[in-house]
Amino acid sequence: MPDPGSDRSGIGPSVADVGERELLRRIAQIVDAAPPAAETVIGIGDDAAVIHGAASVVVATDALVEGGHFRLDWCSPVQVGRRAVIANAADVAAMGGRTTTCVAAIAAPPSTAASTVLGIVDGLVQQCGEIGAAVVGGDLVAADQIVVTVTAVGRLDGDAVRLSGAQSGQVVAVSGPVGAAAAGLAVLIAGIDGFDDLADCYRVPPTDLSAGATARASAAAAMTDVSDGLTADAFALAVASGVRLRIDPARIPVHSSVFRAAKILDCDPMDWVLGATDDHVLLAAFPGPPPVGWTTIGDVVDGEPGVDVVGVPVPPEGWHSF
Repeated sequence: MPDPGSDRSGIGPSVADVGERELLRRIAQIVDAAPPAAETVIGIGDDAAVIHGAASVVVATDALVEGGHFRLDWCSPVQVGRRAVIANAADVAAMGGRTTTCVAAIAAPPSTAASTVLGIVDGLVQQCGEIGAAVVGGDLVAADQIVVTVTAVGRLDGDAVRLSGAQSGQVVAVSGPVGAAAAGLAVLIAGIDGFDDLADCYRVPPTDLSAGATARASAAAAMTDVSDGLTADAFALAVASGVRLRIDPARIPVHSSVFRAAKILDCDPMDWVLGATDDHVLLAAFPGPPPVGWTTIGDVVDGEPGVDVVGVPVPPEGWHSF
C-alpha cells in the first residue's frame, strides 16, 4: 500500500501550499539523512557549501528566472548576466570566501535572439572579471522561458564564517546600504522617471563582494547575505545561532533616493529597507567594532531566538519563492 504521506503520485499539497521555508526544511532533512561525502566540510543549510580541495572550496548556486527575477524590458542581457554572478558570489562572500570561477547554464526558448544569450554571457564574464573570477564552463538548453543558473566556486583563506556563531554581547553590522534595489524595482513597476540611480541598483546591485573576506579576517562570528530581506536573513542568523538580534532602523545605511521615491509612491521606505531583497549586502555579527566599510546597526542579546526591530512591532517577512 502506498505511503499516505508520499507525494510521488503528484497528489498532495503544492510547493506553494507548503511554503518555501518549510519545503527547505524538509529538503534539508532528506539531504542530512544521507551519509555525507568525505569532501564535505559544510553541507546544506548555510549560504554556501564548503568542500575539501587543495584548500577549502566554497560552492554556491542560484537561478534567475525571466519574469520573476528579471525582465528584459527593464534589464539589458548584460545586466542579467552581471546580476546572476552577484547573487552567487554574495553567497560565497557570506562564508568569508572570494569567488574564483563560475559555471553557467542558460535555458532559453528557441525563438530567443542569439544576441540576448550572448549579452547574458558577456555580463557573466564582465562581472567575473571585476571580482577577479572567470567563467570556466556551462550549458545551453531549450526551455519555455529564459533561466540563468550560475554556480560560483570560491576559496577560503581560513575557516568559513557560519550562520551559527553569533553570541550575546556582539554587534550586528551590514556591509553597505539596504533597500535601494527594492526601491528601484518599485519605480520601474510604477514607471516613474528620475530614479535611474535606484533602477540601476536593482539591475546590478553595487555590492562590495570583497567584504566577506574582510569580515572573516576581522573575526566575524556569523554572517549571511541579504537576499531575502534584512529582517528575514537576520532571523535566519539569529535562529541558527540561538540568540536574539536587536536592530535599530535609524542606524541602517540607506540610499538617499529611497526616501524620495517612497514619498512620491506614498509608501513606507522601511518596507524596502527591512523586508525587500536583491541588495546582496552582507550582514554579520562581530565581537568588536566592524571593519572599515561596515556599519553597526544593532547588537546580539540573550533571549528567544529571533529579531527585534526598534519601533517596528511586526517586521516584514521578506522574500518567499513559493
